[in-house]
Amino acid sequence: MGRILSRREVITTVILLAAALSYWSPLGLAAPLVVIPLVAALWFFARERRIRAEQVATLRVILQHASDLILIVERDGRLRRVLGASATLLGDAESGGRLIDHVHEDDVPAVLRYLDAGTGEAEFRLRHADGSVRHVHAVAADLTRDERVRGLVLTVRDDESRQALRHRAWHDPLTGLANRALFDERLTETGEPAVLFIDLDAFKPINDRLGHAAGDEVLRIVARRLQTCVRATDTVARLGGDEFALLVEAGSELEVAARVEEAFADPFAVGGELLVVTASVGVAAGGEDVLAAADRAMYAVKRQHARDDRLPAAGLGDSDGRGPGTR
Repeated sequence: MGRILSRREVITTVILLAAALSYWSPLGLAAPLVVIPLVAALWFFARERRIRAEQVATLRVILQHASDLILIVERDGRLRRVLGASATLLGDAESGGRLIDHVHEDDVPAVLRYLDAGTGEAEFRLRHADGSVRHVHAVAADLTRDERVRGLVLTVRDDESRQALRHRAWHDPLTGLANRALFDERLTETGEPAVLFIDLDAFKPINDRLGHAAGDEVLRIVARRLQTCVRATDTVARLGGDEFALLVEAGSELEVAARVEEAFADPFAVGGELLVVTASVGVAAGGEDVLAAADRAMYAVKRQHARDDRLPAAGLGDSDGRGPGTR
């Protein structure tokens, strides 16, 4: 696009044109009657063109500083335009490249299906030029029939903040385990749940003698050890305080309970000391309120410990009376 004439340049040009017409035209002085509408038309045209140019320039600046990444993409994944937060989310993406080249390899099939559909929303991972991975949320608009665009418009937003908020809402900040809300959610989704309710014995004296920092470290060690007792599909949760719960596959609960007992066998290295930490474990399977049943079984084990007047390495009890507890 050529240079846009200013208002003064347009008026000057038209005045010169009018003077020339007045001199050469047989209309003589009547020429201004012809030229004046022409002046108005040219000035209006120049004004509108300048406004459009300013709008385009403003839009370009806004897009360049947008927090979202805006992509115009072909169905085959070729990038036609890259606008917005490309430096933040991609680093080196250029028009003419392929979106797939920047997608995490595990997400490529899903992204290809998403591009083929051409509409809707999707969550996937982008690989930045520096090697880091960004979780993103994308919204697609199919403008392939629009002659001005002729492609899919993807608005891609960094989803890390939302992922972090989601994680905080469902996880215990101290241990990183599932919290009570996530545990309850998964419990309701499980057809035949089995639950282990775990409560640390004599945890308060550890806090009182060594301080809360040492107590927190004990809880973190417990969390790590409990995670070694279950499968990847099971759930380990901190319900609050020194109470933990495991949601496991029905039929595996006693085997898992035995592994929990072994997990407490070794002392805990905390604050330069080796602490013997014990726990009472209640087991329950099936039923509508299986967590409450496991809680009751756990307290039965604690009462037995009190009767024995000593703390075993770990106590095991179940809601069906399958044993008074073992050490």
